[in-house]
Formats: sequence, structure tokens, C-alpha cells
Amino acid sequence: MPRVCWNFPVTSETRRERAQGPVRAPARALARVLPWRPSSGLSRGRSWGRFAPIAATVAIGASILLTIAIGLLGSSPMVPALAGPGWQPPYSLDAQPAPHLTIALAVAAIVLGGVGLLVALAVLRSAVRADSRASTPSPTAPGRAAADVEPSGAADSGLPGRAGSLPSAGPGPRLSATADIRSQRAPGERTEAPGERGETPGEREGTEERRADALGGGSNVLGGRWGVLSECRWGLPSARLLVLIGCLAAAVLAFLPPSGSGDHLNYAAYGRMVTLGLNPYTHGAVDLPGDPIADAVEEPWREESSVYGPVATALQAVASWIGGDSLRLTIFVLALLNSAAFIVTGLLIDRFTRDDPARRLRAALLWTANPLLLYHLVAGLHVDTLAIACMVAALLARSRPVGAGALLGLGVAIKVNAGLVALGPAWELRRRPLRLAVMAACALAVVVMGYAIVGPEAITTVTRTSKSISHASFWKLVQGWFQAVVGTGSAYRGEIQIGSLLVLVLVAWSLLRWASRSGQASSLIPGGQVGGLTSAGEASGLTSAGRESSLNPVGQMSGLTPAGLTSHVADRVGKGTSRVGSRWARLGTAQGGLEAPVVAAGLVVAYVFATPYILPWYDGLALGMLALVTASAVDGFVVAHLVVLSLAYLPARVEGQPADLEWLRSVLRPQLAWVLLALTVALVVWAWRAAKRERTPPASAGRPL
Repeated sequence: MPRVCWNFPVTSETRRERAQGPVRAPARALARVLPWRPSSGLSRGRSWGRFAPIAATVAIGASILLTIAIGLLGSSPMVPALAGPGWQPPYSLDAQPAPHLTIALAVAAIVLGGVGLLVALAVLRSAVRADSRASTPSPTAPGRAAADVEPSGAADSGLPGRAGSLPSAGPGPRLSATADIRSQRAPGERTEAPGERGETPGEREGTEERRADALGGGSNVLGGRWGVLSECRWGLPSARLLVLIGCLAAAVLAFLPPSGSGDHLNYAAYGRMVTLGLNPYTHGAVDLPGDPIADAVEEPWREESSVYGPVATALQAVASWIGGDSLRLTIFVLALLNSAAFIVTGLLIDRFTRDDPARRLRAALLWTANPLLLYHLVAGLHVDTLAIACMVAALLARSRPVGAGALLGLGVAIKVNAGLVALGPAWELRRRPLRLAVMAACALAVVVMGYAIVGPEAITTVTRTSKSISHASFWKLVQGWFQAVVGTGSAYRGEIQIGSLLVLVLVAWSLLRWASRSGQASSLIPGGQVGGLTSAGEASGLTSAGRESSLNPVGQMSGLTPAGLTSHVADRVGKGTSRVGSRWARLGTAQGGLEAPVVAAGLVVAYVFATPYILPWYDGLALGMLALVTASAVDGFVVAHLVVLSLAYLPARVEGQPADLEWLRSVLRPQLAWVLLALTVALVVWAWRAAKRERTPPASAGRPL
């Protein structure tokens, strides 16, 4: 029989915990210095947990700073020159940096950002798995009551539980540390009574909390009287800090000259055409000779008409109307709109993932603090950011078919390829034809109205560009094989279009097949599964088990068990959550099948891997969709895909490049197409193998991607 102090058994396990105290000392010392908490691997002295999170954080931060530095240095091969008075924004030092220096900075930003992001995601995923295994209770010991096991729904509700409750980032039951200490006493064991130690009730409560924390391995969760739930304990910065950093970086980049490509010059020219009475869908910049805005457009785009939707053209016209003859002011207005869309998207994603610390941190890494997206979408000032913002908002608002339909229509009217996202809500609502009809009608009305205003010429340009093949796409290799074997008399665009459609179907089918067989949670938004739960009552902690546990005789030792306490608090302050969640629960997994964010993510990921015309910033739509679903290896595939594309288009400009670096475009870019082909094959193989390992889950289980 183990020796027992008051309410605290001394066993081999507790001796081991005490013996590990000196090992945890460096971790505790580091935690006092760093602005985030060390990972559990760090507390165990593992090299991965010690160095990987810090290295990933430093790499991501350095990448963001390098991206800012590229714009701050001014005109260079990475930054097109902007004519106009220097006192007008955007601002730069106009340091005239060496061409090789700016390209080297861009390479460093891409590599550091990609590696740091991959390592951070891997650290988070492994730490969540470790926490999930650690929180899974061992077989019930003699004398341990089943009521002391806290269902995962109670903890995932986002409501604070008893002080010292053990956190879990993954599915599975969790134990209250204080209740677990009590339950480890064997039947008939005598413990010291509270009065024998001369402790007051308050001192006794504090002692229990400290002992619970000691037995729990130094849990980083504060509850009870403090009412604070730590958002991160994996050695990475908290999600709130990452969101703040990403938003600040996006705001700073709005005041710096755009870098990486010259697309923003095209946007300014298209808006200028509208204000001057020309149709940007039938004219190019060459049709405005001597104009201060149109003359800034670079080759080979001077003769190209707009390929963007009517909403994008309207925003460009507004920017041109505000900027007038000043190119700098026109670009600055476009940059403000673009940065605002990026920040709003990040805040929306953070708002709807805040109930799960691990998922919230992952979402911040994939979007708001993603250095590669800051490099391309914000610093590069691409219109894709506006379309992604509309599509993310539409998925989050899909309980309101009118609003969601209007947002979907706006996204399509900005950029047509964003319309793939609309297939997600369409699939989810396939068994609710009335709601689907309302959403589709609203989306179609916005799109038709927009294109009716600009005319049918806007549709012609879209169909023409859909047959293009980018130089870094692996379909360029296929085109070369056709021309070598069959002949050079054709570009074989029709055959390549058919082949790309088949590849898209294959990749999408592989991903969605795996997602449908997996039993993990999918959507992170209300109406999906928060914390792996399906019903609104469970998501808000109002489970029947929680209510019954409050009446359990074992729970009466402390008044309420952890699940019962969660239910009690939810009954008092969370009734609104239940009413809101019930509306969402009727949309998603309550009907069975894949949820809208999962379908949308699968289709968009398949598109960016299969399309013949692909540019780095196209991957932003895929990452925006992935931020709304559960973590998986697909995150790593998409990030690797973005890194390769970023290196292939370094920079995505033709003018102003050093002659001795021409090999970046003529040699490196075609070779990286092989890497993209390998990534596509690897993604399909992984998805099929992963689907084989997964058993078919119950109809109520969620799906990851």
C-alpha cells in the first residue's frame, strides 16, 4: 500500500515526477525569458522540443522582416519603380540596392519562411499528438470513479474548468488532476484530515491545485480563480501574438512599394481606363500612350486586356479615381484595400477557431502569420486576396443562405477560379434544395449583374486565358513531350486541358475519399465540429453526461465533477451559444457527408496542383480553405508547393532583371516543374494510402483534410 500524505498518494509515479524536477528546470527558466511557453518536449529535455519551435519562430520572423526590407529599400529588380512625388505613399528609402542583394533577400525570405512554417506545423502536430496520448487515461484503477473522467466536449467548449484540469489538444477523454489524485486512493486508505494539518479551506484549495499541477507534469493551463486558459504550450508563440504580428506586418506592407511582380501596375492601368471611358476588357495599356499610369505597365502585359471580374475592376476604378494622375496614390489605395482584406480574413479565421488553442495556432500559421502569404498576397498586392476574403466569409456565414450566396457571387465576380469554393456549400446543401436554391440564386444574381454591367467581353477574356500554360507548370513538360513526339505544329492546349481536368478529378477524388473515411473533426466553424463533437449541445458543454455527473455521489466530494462544473457554467452563461450552435448543427454533419469547408478545400487543393496555369499566389486560396479544416499532411504538401512556385518565379517580372541571373528563368524554372510533378504524384499516393489505413467512421464523425 503506498504511503499517503493528505490527499496525495506517494507512489512510484509521483517519485518519478519529482525526480524529473531538475530536468524541467531549464525549461522553466527559459519560459521566464521567452514570450511563449516551452513545449512539453522541451520539458522532457528532447532536442526536437528544445530547438525546433524556437528555430521555426525565428525563421518565420526573419522571413517577415526580410519581406518588409525588400519593399523598404525601394526600386529594384524585386520592386517596380513608382513615379510621383516622394511625399506621397507608399514610402521607401529609395536606397537603390544592388540587384543581386534584393534577389538574395527574396530567396532568404522564401526559404526561411517555408522551412519555418513547415517546422512549426510539424512541431504543433507532434505536440498535439503527444498531449492527446498523455491526456488519454489509463485503465481505471481500483477505487477510481468513472465520473472523474471528463468528456472531451466539456473541455473543448472553451469554458474554464477546475483549477489544474489537464489540457488536451486532441480528441479523447481527459482527467481532472485534482479529482484524479483523490481517486488514486485505494478503498479504505486513511488520509490526513484537513484539520490535522491546520490548513484553512483557502490554503487547502491552493495545496490541492499545486499538487494537481505537480502530478500533471507542470500543466500550463491556469483555471479556477485565475480564469485564464493558456493558448499555447507547445513552444510556439500564442495564436493571439501571431495574429497580431501578421496584422501589423500587413499594415506596414501597405505603406511600402509592392514587390515580387508588376501585377499592381496592371490593376492601376485597368482602373485608369474605366475613369477615362475605355473598356479594360477590350483595350490594353498600349492604347493609352503618354498616360502616366498606363505607361508604367511592364512587358509583356502592355497589350493584354483585363482578365479580372467586374467587382475587381470596380475597385480598381475607385482607386484610380482617388489617385488621379498619381501612380503612387493609386497603388496606395489598392494596397490599403488589399491589406484590409487580408487582415479581415485573418481575424475571421481566428474568431471562428478560438475555442481550440491548437487549431487556432495552426490557422494563424497558415494565414495571418504565414510569411509566404505576406510575401505574395500582401507585399505582392494581388487581387486574389479580395476573392479569398469573400470566400472565407461565405463559408463562415453559410447558415444564412442570402448573405453567403452574395459573398460567393462577389468572390466569383472578383476572380473566376474562386468559384470552386461554391461547390462546397452546394454539396453540403444537396439534401436541402430550398436553401441551396436561395444561396445559388443570390450568388448567380451578383455574378450576372456584375458581368451585365461590364459586357460580354469580360467573359471572352476569361475563356481565352483559361487555355494558357505557365512556364513552371509540369504541363509545360507535357507540352514539350507532345511537340517532340507528335510535332511542333500545335501547342496542344486542348489535349492539355483535358489532361489537367482528369488530374484535377483524380487529386480531388483521392483527397475527398480519404477525408470521408477519416473520423477526425473537420470544420472549425460553428455548424461543423468543434473539438470533434457534432451536436450543438455537446459543442457548448451541455451534455447529458455533464448534467448527470453533477449528481454523482463521487462528484459530491467537491460539489461538482469537471464535466458537471462545465455544464453548470454553460447553463448560466452559455445558453446563447447553444441556440446559435443548434442552427449550425442542422447544416453540417447532422445530415451526414462531407462538410462545405472540407469539399471546398479538397477541390481548391486539387486545382492548384492540377491546373496548367499556376502562379505562387494562387496557393493562397488553398491555404485559406485549409485554415478552416482539421490539420493533416495536406498542409505540408501545399506549403511545399508554394515554396517551389515562389522559387520558380523569382521574381515574377521580366524587366529590370540582371543579365547574369537569366538562368533563374531559363534554367531553374523549367527544372522546378519536375518538383511540382513529384509533389502532385506524392499527394495522390499519400491520400490513397491514408484512405486505406482509415476505417469508415460513423455517420456523425467529422472529416479532416
